[in-house]
Amino acid sequence: MSRGILAALVGRGLYVVAPLVTIPISLQHLGASDYGAWSAALALTAITSFADLGLGVGLMTRLAAALTDRDLGRARVLVTSAYGVATGIVAVLLAALWGSAAVVDWAALIGGRGQSDENIVLVTLSVFLFNVVAGLIVRVQYAAQQVALSNAWQSAASLMGIAGVLAAVALDVSSPVFVLIAGASQTAVTVINTLWFFSRGGGRQYRMSPRAFNGAEGRALIGLGSRFLFITVLISLTMSTDPLIISHTASLTAVTEYAIPAKIFSMLATVVSALSIPLWTANVEALRLGEWDWVQRITRKMTLLSGGVVLVLSGVAVLIAPWVIRTWLGGRIEPSVVLMVGLGLVALVQAVAAPIFMVQNAAEVLRPQTLGYLLLLLILPAKWLVVSAFGFEWIPWVTGIGYCLVVWPAAWIGYRRVLRVRAGS
Repeated sequence: MSRGILAALVGRGLYVVAPLVTIPISLQHLGASDYGAWSAALALTAITSFADLGLGVGLMTRLAAALTDRDLGRARVLVTSAYGVATGIVAVLLAALWGSAAVVDWAALIGGRGQSDENIVLVTLSVFLFNVVAGLIVRVQYAAQQVALSNAWQSAASLMGIAGVLAAVALDVSSPVFVLIAGASQTAVTVINTLWFFSRGGGRQYRMSPRAFNGAEGRALIGLGSRFLFITVLISLTMSTDPLIISHTASLTAVTEYAIPAKIFSMLATVVSALSIPLWTANVEALRLGEWDWVQRITRKMTLLSGGVVLVLSGVAVLIAPWVIRTWLGGRIEPSVVLMVGLGLVALVQAVAAPIFMVQNAAEVLRPQTLGYLLLLLILPAKWLVVSAFGFEWIPWVTGIGYCLVVWPAAWIGYRRVLRVRAGS
């Protein structure tokens, strides 16, 4: 597993570097207002994070168990059913999204106005919905313990995203078309990955077949996935809606001033993901085989490693980010130290909890973290008040402090509950 985690860190390197290339180009082409509209539209994906009903994580958890048991027949049923159900859901949501344009003022939802802002929102949400189906391949490859391969493909998608942005600028397209090309170019690589994996790669033995579709299995995946989904929605509402809050309490230009440093510090979330997500399926296998000592040992090790790595990287980012942003954007954005330290704090508190949550996810013990994230919703009005009174740079501090107060205790309670299952078995 350590090789897989290392490969994930290396393979996701391009994913981290890509924004360093695309943000200044995108900002120059779109302008501060349209770039802010795009950032706010991306925050709206928190509302559509329910789109796959949790099928992705449900599939990853159950598929990892089936592959551990070498039950390829069940693996085929799981994969086919998940893709079939996800495709149907996304088709309905896309039709509803574009049909709603006549009655919903999408531009107003992001604090903008005009047809261009509305089209940016519709295109952003459409690309996101297409990725619900295309992105299932990442869950499949993680379940198959092909972490390095998955991250290599994701790096290729990042490269294609850079190429897409450069092509859009060269063609001098409108802002909505720019957003479409930037997003769809990465989705295309994910689709190619899917076709290759199931035709020539490791998924040949359980590739999709219409005869393998099982509605009951799809409903079972939704049943499990909806529990993960609810947690995902809660996380999105509390942690991904900051640009929306800023757009309504300040301006779209302020969203850009927040979004640029936030984009840089979101790279730390990539590190956390690369370190922790492989633990999910590895823990599924270990728990299924009764390797409890390994689970506890690797959880302690990865909690220290994840927290330590992110702490160091956060410190480095706070020190060099002002110079990078000034050089990178020609002084158009002056980053706030208070904002950057707060963003580092958010990354750190999540990094410490992530390995502990991976054990609970693998064991399907979700109630403690669900309650923790429900309580975290209480910070939303606090964010609004803090931004209105003190400025948007304080918004991540509200998130970080709230996370420590309610989510950390929930993480520990859930972990102890999993260990009690061992004691009673």
